[in-house]
Amino acid sequence: MKEIVILEILDWGVSIGGEHVTGTLHGEENGKYKTVKVKHLLSASEALYLNKKEECSSLSRHKPGESNSRFETEAELIKAAKKIWKIEFPQARALMKGLSCMADPQEVLSADREFKTKVNRMWKRMKDAGGYEGNEALCFKIFYEYSAFLKEWRNKC
Repeated sequence: MKEIVILEILDWGVSIGGEHVTGTLHGEENGKYKTVKVKHLLSASEALYLNKKEECSSLSRHKPGESNSRFETEAELIKAAKKIWKIEFPQARALMKGLSCMADPQEVLSADREFKTKVNRMWKRMKDAGGYEGNEALCFKIFYEYSAFLKEWRNKC
């Protein structure tokens, strides 16, 4: 769906020694599926920290200003993704956080006010219902409402 870009976030905090998050933008560009790793430039203190942490590896010698896909917090990752999604996917109209393979409403990070407000309400209702495991009937109702809204929203272009 060329109108929507999805930010998938991977949290390495659950792995041994992992303490960062990474993210990938998933979308469509010129009719082709495209992914873009979200990156930022390392500060001097980040480069020093990574070099100390990985001192057993002769392969990693990080330098300030180097492009890196590790972020300390999800908020920093989202901030960086918001800066690049329209550059990488100029035809897109919305940035959502979630899974690229999911058809249910997901949290909208950036879009026009109507889209963001309506979809985030649906996303919150589904989340508050406990998902399909919590209230399957309500979640299907929200899914159909979301599908109808997307169809209407796409036709406005």
